[in-house]
Amino acid sequence: MKTCKNFKIESLGIQEQTVYDIETADNHNFYASSPTPNNGLYDHSKAKGVLLHNSNYLTLEKVIDKLGITLKDNEEFATWMKDFIDTVIQPMIDSALTEYNYEYGLNDIIKFKREKIIKDMFVVAGKNYALAVVEDEKGNTWYDEPKVSITGIPVKKKTAQKIARTHLPGILDKIMTGSTAAEIADLLAPIKELYINGDDGFEEVFIAGKTNDITSYDLGYNYIKEEGFRFKKRTPWKVKGALAHNYILEDLGIKTVFPITNGMMCKTCYVRPNNKWGVNLITWEDIYPKEFKGLFEIDRHLMWKKGVENMINRWGGVVGWGDINLDVDLGLDDLMGF
Repeated sequence: MKTCKNFKIESLGIQEQTVYDIETADNHNFYASSPTPNNGLYDHSKAKGVLLHNSNYLTLEKVIDKLGITLKDNEEFATWMKDFIDTVIQPMIDSALTEYNYEYGLNDIIKFKREKIIKDMFVVAGKNYALAVVEDEKGNTWYDEPKVSITGIPVKKKTAQKIARTHLPGILDKIMTGSTAAEIADLLAPIKELYINGDDGFEEVFIAGKTNDITSYDLGYNYIKEEGFRFKKRTPWKVKGALAHNYILEDLGIKTVFPITNGMMCKTCYVRPNNKWGVNLITWEDIYPKEFKGLFEIDRHLMWKKGVENMINRWGGVVGWGDINLDVDLGLDDLMGF
């Protein structure tokens, strides 16, 4: 470990595995250098690796407004943007990096490179965002209709429910490329009808997420058995589903399914409370247990509300629409659920 003025350098040793991407909890940069030591340090001048970095998004909307520029289409926008980066941004950053590299003896190994040119950026939260790309770093262009690139938003991953994988990427594309709230509501109407009246089972109807801090809310099966099925106040919904899963395993004496513990990636589904325990949601890990077959009935109206409509409305909130009313009737039983 070497401590410098503004940062620390730590050797991770020789790594044999090829790595494409690294995620970290905080701000880190990784530099892959030559394995040949030079007086106990790695010889950066013979580096064969690359700097793995955090991307920075530069917003130039205010610059364009201040200059009073009118860009009539995406091609003109991309052309102006590339010229501004080459003549203003790049020289400014190169100057700063030259000084930084000289101060720390890095031999100009830190570089700045333009990646995508983005017309719009749609940020839900943290690493959940979508980009309307008009040109990438390789020179590929999408001037007529920007290419929508999605990161983090659960619509394409295998952990997303079927409707998200099959329909919601297209809905997000439409939002990103200028559709109105009314147009999105019209597109969602037949999707909603298919979802509510469909026959997809627990394997395709769920909300995925981690079950954090279960132990803090666990009343214990013996208490539940004596006092009736209940939860502590303010128990998170995913934790309720996990606790229901664990209590039911014990109540039925099921030994072939493991209890859910803290921090597990699980799936949760809202169910009708017409089951033995009166629960209105159940959580499981990865594959829905065959031991639970026939015990629960999916509450498709509530799953639409929680797993689809709420997500769409979060997107609508980003672009300033407010909620999109899709007329989902939850019913009294759902409103009274815990």
